[in-house]
Amino acid sequence: MTVQRSTTKLFISYSRNDDERIGLLYDALVSDDDLTVFRDIHDILPTEEWKPRLEKLIRESDTILFAISPSSIRSPVCKWELGLAESLNKRIIPVVIGDIDGEVPAVVSKLNYIFLTEAHDFAAGLAKIRYAVNLDIDWIREHTRLGELASRWQTSVRFGSQLLRGQELEDAERWLLSQPRNAPEPTELQSTFIIASRRAQSRRQRRIAAGALVALVLVSLLASFAWVQRNAAVANERVAQQQTLIANAARDEAETQRYRAEENARRAEAETARAEEALTEVAAERDRAERNFSTASAAINALVFDIAQGLQDAEGLRLESLETILSRAEEAVMGLLAVEPGNSQLLRIEAAMRLEFAAVYARAGERVRALTSAERAREVLDDLLAKEPDNRLWQGDISVALERIGDLRLQAGDVAGAAEAFTEGLAISRRLAQSSPNNRAEQRDVSISLERIADLRIRAGAIDEALGIYAEALDIRRRLAEQDPSDTRALRDFSVSLTHIGDLHLRAGRTEAALTAYRQGLDIARRLVAINPGNTLWQRDVAIKLNKIGDVHLRAGDPQAARAVYQESLAIVRRLVAIDPGNAEWQRDVAISLNKIGDLHRRSGELAPAVEAYAEALDIVRRLSATDPGNTEWRRDIAITLERVGDVSLQQGDVEAAQAAYQDGMEIRRALAATDPGNSEWQRDVAVGLDRIADLHRAAGETDAALAAYEEALAIARRLVTTDPDNTQWQRDIAITLNKIGDMRRMSDAPDAALAAYTEALAIARGLVALDPGHRQWRHDVAFGLNRIGDLHMGRGDRAAALEAFGQASDVMRGLLESDPDNSQWQLDLVQILNKSGYLHSMAGEEAFSMQAFREALQTARRLVATDPDNALRQQDLVLSLDGVGALSLQAGDLPAARSAYREALAIRRQFVVRMPDEPAAQAQIVSNLYNLSRAEDPGPAIEAVQEALEIVTRLERQGGLRPDQETWPGFLRDRLAELQADPEGAAE
Repeated sequence: MTVQRSTTKLFISYSRNDDERIGLLYDALVSDDDLTVFRDIHDILPTEEWKPRLEKLIRESDTILFAISPSSIRSPVCKWELGLAESLNKRIIPVVIGDIDGEVPAVVSKLNYIFLTEAHDFAAGLAKIRYAVNLDIDWIREHTRLGELASRWQTSVRFGSQLLRGQELEDAERWLLSQPRNAPEPTELQSTFIIASRRAQSRRQRRIAAGALVALVLVSLLASFAWVQRNAAVANERVAQQQTLIANAARDEAETQRYRAEENARRAEAETARAEEALTEVAAERDRAERNFSTASAAINALVFDIAQGLQDAEGLRLESLETILSRAEEAVMGLLAVEPGNSQLLRIEAAMRLEFAAVYARAGERVRALTSAERAREVLDDLLAKEPDNRLWQGDISVALERIGDLRLQAGDVAGAAEAFTEGLAISRRLAQSSPNNRAEQRDVSISLERIADLRIRAGAIDEALGIYAEALDIRRRLAEQDPSDTRALRDFSVSLTHIGDLHLRAGRTEAALTAYRQGLDIARRLVAINPGNTLWQRDVAIKLNKIGDVHLRAGDPQAARAVYQESLAIVRRLVAIDPGNAEWQRDVAISLNKIGDLHRRSGELAPAVEAYAEALDIVRRLSATDPGNTEWRRDIAITLERVGDVSLQQGDVEAAQAAYQDGMEIRRALAATDPGNSEWQRDVAVGLDRIADLHRAAGETDAALAAYEEALAIARRLVTTDPDNTQWQRDIAITLNKIGDMRRMSDAPDAALAAYTEALAIARGLVALDPGHRQWRHDVAFGLNRIGDLHMGRGDRAAALEAFGQASDVMRGLLESDPDNSQWQLDLVQILNKSGYLHSMAGEEAFSMQAFREALQTARRLVATDPDNALRQQDLVLSLDGVGALSLQAGDLPAARSAYREALAIRRQFVVRMPDEPAAQAQIVSNLYNLSRAEDPGPAIEAVQEALEIVTRLERQGGLRPDQETWPGFLRDRLAELQADPEGAAE
């Protein structure tokens, strides 16, 4: 079948299992007169080797249509085709032709899909394909043409090919500067080719003599650099997500203070039976109330406080059982009050009963009922104090009531109301403690009130003030624990305070101090559980602290250690929910742990278990929120989980699902922030959500929309920092967003604005390092920013500024490696920076500096390969360093050094050919290596090297494996061989 000839060329990448569906699409597309469609079964001759031919078709095509189906996403051939298209920066149009049941290749997962399954309208889908193909087609065609010219130049520069000149060069420069918004990026090779053409007139002779591999070194280095930058951006996003989780868990721990009751599920049934018996007795006493009121009053007094203590020891009871007990207690109390309404003893009993109601309802997620009950207790106690203001017992009771009211108001987002309750409660607690310094209970009440106030200061962003308040509470609790080591409640209080201190250290970036505090708290919690393994409150404490430690491990780059403690935490909270499925707090704990484990799966590329974990977590938090729509914390939980669902949907290639999840979460975040504009954490949530949405716009090529979202997020981060200039996390948020804005400005051809954004981000990173010179993440942020700036300068042709930035970046990386010599990612970063520096020095004729950079890169690259000998990417970095050393040694006349480098590089490239025997590109690399080696060898080995190179080229030519730009190779090598045979002594240069 003859392919229709036209000016626009489209290559269809698909699996042969989808022939029938692709046939329909192919027939529809070839009907377009202005479109040439390549399909392997039509465009490869029966005796022709398929891979070289497919490579040629892909290189010549303007656009690649990738047909997404279960077969194609698993096909090695399709994976190879996509990899080649990505390396050439070809426009890729992803078209879904079958339901996806696996991981879509990353190169297409970030793009907008066109759906053409049997369930979709074929004509509508075809129209979208035609529109995508024709979008900015003139610029795309020039992309293809210049790509072929640049590739030909790259390969044949060592054989004397010509660069662009005259009007053709001017047209190419205009093309480079006029990239449409949705078009693929020019490749680094194309940019290098055009720049080299502009500089060629005055430097042509020297470049020809300097060595043929410079262009190859550049394009490989720049490709590696882009890969590092992308990973750094993902890591920055991953860290931002981790900070949200850490802050979320911190509030979880704060909630535990609301519940003063301790739990013992093993005694639940016994307590229920005892309470029922007591109530029966009270009912009898009530019936005799008129004859013996004092006896009934004493009985009900003992009963209510007995039940209160019993409930503290039996939180594992079902809500229904607890309500039954309390409602019968209410009947008994209110019956006696009806006989004697003004009895202060009975009124205090009623207040205690109302507070118990509040605790029960709060644990069950019934916030409104809990608040109503607590406020009724406050009213009763206020009436009592109005009659007897100096009653210390009632003052203590009202302090407890205010604490519970403040907690419940805070859940509803009423920060001002919560602050009022906590402040009044603290004032009462301080008065009581100051008048009775040896009263341990009253001292403890002060510490509880202090931590409530500190929590509010954190929400307002006043971190240093919160740390001071927490430290005061910690001192009180440490003193109480040391006074009586057998007081388990005092020990637990001390453990909780250590966790709060750890949270603030972590928030400030002091990971070692945070880890120390968390581990001390965990040690106390484990000792308490060993004393009473059935105490569910203490078990939950262990789970919370394990999550905290996991967060620190994750920030330190140890996901395996994080996974171990997260899984242990999840197992604990699942056991707790099995004891009491109606406990809302424990259900929320399960959701939090599921989100953390889902994050780890997603980071590792295990998308199916990540989806499963997020889905279960989302179901839990939605179910909780449905029971109390006004609970702001549960609504925020939904937003956070939706963000994770969006992240994993994006990794799966489902852009629409990701966008829907992000938007739903964003609506919740904005609504919460509007209810409490002073809540710094909720304001930061909005910024994080904007960042996610901006990333989606960026991936879709919607530059203006992405930039607008990033700038709104930046404005929020700047406002937050004005409220707390010392908050290091918020400062880093600004730097991260500035770097993204710099990227967008650069894409929009605004290099000055991009440089301004990058420079400000770098200044922030340097300021953070000045605060804590040992903080490795911040130091790496500095290197990251310097790389961005160096890359920008290099793109503008400012070699000196680029070298200055890369030099500083390499110094930072060397310092980091001194602290952690085995960090492979840092080693890889350093190798790529040094290779790039070596290239820039060589382009300027600074051979000594160039050689120094390449040799240092070579030393580090060898260590990387030694730790992972089968890692092809590390081997490629090593080969690039060897090529640089070989070219410079040859230029300097150091033939032994040149031979050594080229021989080592050749040995590695021979391994590539063994792994990919049918890959023409790998064999072409052997040819180039052999040619360069012949220039450094003695006559005999030089002739052998050229003969082997000629044999490979001849075989490729016979098999149709030579690209158009390689068609001159056989003749050139024959001439080189004849030259060597005629003058053997002239072999080495």
